[in-house]
Amino acid sequence: MKWTFQESEEIRTMFANVRPKHTSRPIRRINFFGAPGVGKSSISSWLFSKLKEDNLDVEFAPEYIKTWTYIRRECKSFDQVYIFSKQMSIEHNILSNSKSIVVSECPILLNCFYGNYNKSPGFNGCMSIAQEFEMEYPSMNIFLGRGDSPYNPNFRYHDYKESLNIDKELLLFLTKWFPVIRKNIRLEKKYLAVSPVLDIISPINEKDYIYKEVKDKLEEYYAIRPTEPESPT
Repeated sequence: MKWTFQESEEIRTMFANVRPKHTSRPIRRINFFGAPGVGKSSISSWLFSKLKEDNLDVEFAPEYIKTWTYIRRECKSFDQVYIFSKQMSIEHNILSNSKSIVVSECPILLNCFYGNYNKSPGFNGCMSIAQEFEMEYPSMNIFLGRGDSPYNPNFRYHDYKESLNIDKELLLFLTKWFPVIRKNIRLEKKYLAVSPVLDIISPINEKDYIYKEVKDKLEEYYAIRPTEPESPT
């Protein structure tokens, strides 16, 4: 699923009616979604570095299951629940012990998608936990469409053909589940203004656009200002 700039603009317009203009609680997570090989690691690590250079209080959450691919360990049965919990723990250790914003290349809802995609047991439980996690740590969500970069099959579970199918299935999954999460959160008054949706839908080659959208939202809507740089010792 390769997108031109015009196509990505049309998709953004299509989802504009479900994007919140503001929320009463600050963003704590910046989530990147996309199929294998689309560039999540590249763009999320790049964005993290840019925000660090701006002296914003951000940390990076790497993809846990990547360590399995190095030793060719397969994900079977309830392994997806274990992977989900390990990924959540990486983020939670940062979020619960600081005021930092976490940039995640493999958000826990992406783990939920693979649980559903692979028909792994425990999917419903993971989705319920992901919803609670969203209530506690609101997120900004970015879906990356596939650009023109060649597919690198190294240390991946899926080939190029299957990755193209995941492109479509993942976007369908997200647009199905985000409204469900938003509706359920609105059932509780104290979370009335929290609306997790797909904030940005963009091809990987629009990284400057992504940076501007993220920076503007962090600084304007949530009054998150750069931290004071450390004085030299």
